[in-house]
Amino acid sequence: MNKKLRTCICFALLTLLIAASACSDNKVQPSTEPIMPIVEPTDAPSTQAPLTPTPTPVLFYSNTTGLGYEGQPQYHPITVMIENSAEARPQTGLMQADIVYEMPVEGGITRFLCLFNDTLPVEVGPVRSARIYFLHTQKEWDSAMVHYGGPSDEGFPSYIYGEEMEYIKLRVDGIKGKWDSYFWRSEDRKAPHNVYTDLTKIAELYDYTPEFRNQLRFDANLDTSAGMDYSMISLSFQTNEKTHTQFKYDPATNRLLRYVSQKEFMTNTVTLDANGQKQTITEQVSCQNLIIQHTKVYVIQGDKSGRRMAEMTGSGECEFFIGGKFFTGTWKRDSLNSATEYRLSDGSLLTLLPGNTWIAIQPTNGTVTIE
Repeated sequence: MNKKLRTCICFALLTLLIAASACSDNKVQPSTEPIMPIVEPTDAPSTQAPLTPTPTPVLFYSNTTGLGYEGQPQYHPITVMIENSAEARPQTGLMQADIVYEMPVEGGITRFLCLFNDTLPVEVGPVRSARIYFLHTQKEWDSAMVHYGGPSDEGFPSYIYGEEMEYIKLRVDGIKGKWDSYFWRSEDRKAPHNVYTDLTKIAELYDYTPEFRNQLRFDANLDTSAGMDYSMISLSFQTNEKTHTQFKYDPATNRLLRYVSQKEFMTNTVTLDANGQKQTITEQVSCQNLIIQHTKVYVIQGDKSGRRMAEMTGSGECEFFIGGKFFTGTWKRDSLNSATEYRLSDGSLLTLLPGNTWIAIQPTNGTVTIE
């Protein structure tokens, strides 16, 4: 092979090697990045346990307050006579009462008949003597009756003992020696303004089933828009002071705050702490509902002590204050064996908001001012 031919062959081989090298440099190199798989959504069931809805507790409603309780409240009402003279203030237990009846007594003052059922305070007082018309009111509830004596002049209309009062099935009268252990006297006040009792102990004496009565109606969703606005009520009861007792509406709480002689009317509330020790708070008396019941009240003829009589049967006019609205209406009680019926001026039965109720027995010749 001559020199010229060898040169041509070498040049051709060199050209092929260069072309092959160029093709090798243009190849796509495999990626070093990891390939993430695409996960398609599936309808596979969740392994999380389904949430169990919290059961709504069944509520039982009190017939003395209309408040709801998870357990059915026992109907064992206890009525207590509580004093309201200046020497008795502040009283204890007024804000734990379901219903308070306030009625005139002799001496130009009032006295309270407090009905307890939903809450039984460990301290209530000062306990004072009863009057016949308070017992006529107690009969409406078939309640246990707690008091400290009362008029014992047999033959007078004010007499609180005898056969006519035997309908009281449980009567705890502190003036009778057999009940001494259920009362005590505090050392910070003088007699007779210092007698107290424990209603949890009184409740243990219950040995009968009281007649259950739905005397008051309640509705938490009550529409009071048809009522009239007010800001304050003043009652004279049997005094010459037109603003003797006042209730002022408090929009912040939707309750009525009580005043006497234009001063806040306070009460003590005693409860037991976790160690069973008594603890006391002092607060202004207030109520959710106020009923003013106009009733004939007069001095009993021939009564040397000037005792009154309030006619708790018959009929008359009423004012009803429910939250921030007031309505007019009537009351009616056919006999002492029946309950008082309250109706609005349109004839419909009265319905109240759940909570405590104050019933003021206002003499028909007294003064009520609504502002």
